[in-house]
Amino acid sequence: MILESNLFRSDPERSGEVAKISAEAKDHRPDHDRNIGIDVLRAVAILIVMALHWVNSRLPAPATSAWDNVFIRFAGHGTYGVELFFVLSGFLITSAAMAREPNLFTMSARDFYVRRIARIQPLYLAIVVIGFAVVLIGPIGSGIFHYTFREPSAAFGGEFVASLFTFSYNWEMIAHRNEFFFRGLHWDVLWSLAVEEQFYLAFPILILWARQRRKLILALLAVVALGAATRILMDAAHAGFLLKLMNSFSCFDAIAIGALCALWRRIPARIGQLSYGLYLFQALALWLAAPVLEGRHVAAAFLLFVGSALIIAEASYRYYEVPLNIWTKTMLRRRLAAW
Repeated sequence: MILESNLFRSDPERSGEVAKISAEAKDHRPDHDRNIGIDVLRAVAILIVMALHWVNSRLPAPATSAWDNVFIRFAGHGTYGVELFFVLSGFLITSAAMAREPNLFTMSARDFYVRRIARIQPLYLAIVVIGFAVVLIGPIGSGIFHYTFREPSAAFGGEFVASLFTFSYNWEMIAHRNEFFFRGLHWDVLWSLAVEEQFYLAFPILILWARQRRKLILALLAVVALGAATRILMDAAHAGFLLKLMNSFSCFDAIAIGALCALWRRIPARIGQLSYGLYLFQALALWLAAPVLEGRHVAAAFLLFVGSALIIAEASYRYYEVPLNIWTKTMLRRRLAAW
């Protein structure tokens, strides 16, 4: 009877079930379908962040060479690694949902949350337990202990604990920014995870509300605009570093950009494919488009500049590079074979 009922299901039902079974099978293989390019970018992002934390630990010897100074300057831009993580996170989560769901706009929010919990919670809970254990037994007078686990001026009360388990740690840090700037590296790296989980708590709801790609794209563009507006307001108000850096609304735009790249993947993918031509033709494009670009708003003019370069690079790729590529390979292979 079970076999008979399966045979008489509609194709969409069966295809949807097959897709879910396939996705569940893949879940048990952590390294399935790895995108090496994305993993390389994640490696770059984490190494930039770790370089910043290493330099700030004050464990390294003072700089004694030009290379040391270059490394220190490089490490000083560690916050860009966090931004890169946000963009990659938005891209990967959205891409995975699109690959897993037959129709993104009828996705199961429950299944989405189950996957996030399974991915985040095991290691997160272990980190919290390890952190509290080290805080209790660590050497109070140690400078590196203060840097990594317990800054003496920081509070570790109920509000802090609640923020860990509600993924609101970034807001807890902002609320206490005038009392202490730092709690300990072990804890303070959790602010970015809090921002991500706040975004992903709303993300499936946003998708189900949108019901169509165009509406979702407009909503994500609105999130990007909100992020830019928030940073402008923070600068105008001379807000402190924590309020500008850890404010969720200042970070959501990077995750939204990643999601947009997944939805519009053909556009960034094509730009990447044309990157060689864009790099070499950018001067020509800038010169040709200068009469149109001069005096215009910086962001709008940049888009026109990129558009101009894309037209040249696209034409070159289609009508010059590809034909010449084929001809050159054919000619060289024939000549080499003749030898």
